[in-house]
Amino acid sequence: GGGGSGGSPDHCKRGVAYGYHSEADLRALAPDVTWWYNWYYQPDSGVRSVHDDIGVEYVPMVWGHEPIDSTAIANAIPSTSRFLLGFNEPNFYSQSNKSAAQAAALWPQVEAIADQRGLMLVSPAVNYCGGGCHDTNPFDYLDDFFAACPGCRVDHIAFHVYTGCNAQWLINIVEEYESRFSHPLWLTEFACTDAASAQDQ
Repeated sequence: GGGGSGGSPDHCKRGVAYGYHSEADLRALAPDVTWWYNWYYQPDSGVRSVHDDIGVEYVPMVWGHEPIDSTAIANAIPSTSRFLLGFNEPNFYSQSNKSAAQAAALWPQVEAIADQRGLMLVSPAVNYCGGGCHDTNPFDYLDDFFAACPGCRVDHIAFHVYTGCNAQWLINIVEEYESRFSHPLWLTEFACTDAASAQDQ
């Protein structure tokens, strides 16, 4: 399930993860996407005053910086937002760098933001990690997160997949998430990173 609120069937769930937006960027993307995020809890300054008028839903994120000021973040989230994304790739040292236990301990603060604003809450967004990780396997990380946080609210599972231009591998990963979790899924980042041609991409 995506955060999209409409659009034609070919793009009703399509979104974009992208920072440093300008109004021109967002207007150019708007015909083909219905949601966007920028790894932050406020839209970029270049579109902060106009993003609602453009009609692409902004999805805020609590990236994982500490301390988490739940009240300040809740107050800064746009009134039109419906979802709150959790920590960004916390199993990577180079990203939000939280063990599953650390993420679970902080999760009530993220819940407080979502509760205060009436937002659907999306899990930490995990990915396979090849090195410099709390856990290389995103499924194991989420299992440990839920085990450490049995009463925590998570309405959707977010995950990232960098496929190496192998569509079947991406499909297999999505199907594994479907088999292991009952939550609606949200693929918030993916890329074909080594395409040999535009057709391959």
